[in-house]
Amino acid sequence: MQEQQIADRAHADVELGKTGEAIETLGTGLGGCSESASLWSLLAWAQLSSDDQEAARGSAGRAIEVDPSNTLALFVLANLEIRAGATDRAHDIASRLLQLAPENPTAHLTKARAYAAEPNGAFRNREIIRQAAYYAVSLSQDDPEVLRQAALLLEPANPKPEVIGLVERGLALQPDNSDLQLMLVRKSTAAGFRQSKQTAGVAAA
Repeated sequence: MQEQQIADRAHADVELGKTGEAIETLGTGLGGCSESASLWSLLAWAQLSSDDQEAARGSAGRAIEVDPSNTLALFVLANLEIRAGATDRAHDIASRLLQLAPENPTAHLTKARAYAAEPNGAFRNREIIRQAAYYAVSLSQDDPEVLRQAALLLEPANPKPEVIGLVERGLALQPDNSDLQLMLVRKSTAAGFRQSKQTAGVAAA
């Protein structure tokens, strides 16, 4: 397969959750395209998706060596720092990502995640996170995954109807999205449980 065919196949596999297949395809492809930043960054993404953080860091670093402006590799590195709690480094990488791709919703969501990862960040940086999440949505209003990620960012510190509204917008675009369906059930169940407790409390009084 040609490099682009390898990349397209691996990308589709990761999207489908077939990270093992993607990693195998990319490993084989890199045997003949060892200087491909695109394939190295896709490998890093697949490894991150399978929670092999050490391998993902190595592959992302290799992609950056070949192409310092590779945005997918920067995305992987930023998320690795977020998971590690290294928020200063995460902010540095996310800011670089934003400079390279200011119209990419993922860049804004990544920056928001860096703010949320700070100590008590979801509440302390609530407005910054909210603005970044909604700006990402404005850049890609018809993308259910962007809406889901925005809802996840807002969930800890914003009104539940607002979060549910984003989830419902995503489901209107993709009714069979299981992640959004589960999120809606979880949020609706929690809201109903709280309302039942409040009603019981009033009745007891």
